Amino acid sequence: MKAVTLTPQEAEAVKALMDALRAAEGEDEFQSAVFDVARAAGMRPGKLFRVLYQILLGRPQGPRFGPYVVAMGKESVIRELEKTVSGR
Repeated sequence: MKAVTLTPQEAEAVKALMDALRAAEGEDEFQSAVFDVARAAGMRPGKLFRVLYQILLGRPQGPRFGPYVVAMGKESVIRELEKTVSGR
C-alpha cells in the first residue's frame, strides 16, 4: 500500500484520534470518537473518515469505523495510524 501524506491538520486529527481510541471502549465509542475529533479539529467528519480509510485500507471508503476497530483490534488500528503519523 502506498504511503499516505497528511496535511498538518490531518496529522493532528489522527494523533488526537489515537488518544481518543486509547480511552474508548466498544464500537459506538470508536465511531463517536471520529466525529468528536473531527469537530474539535475544525474539519468535516467525512474528510477524517476518508483519511482514516486511506491509511487503513488504501482507499477512501470502507466499513463503519467502530465495528472495523473491533474486528481489527484497537491496538492494531492505533499502530497503523501511528506509522503514518510518524512517517514510518
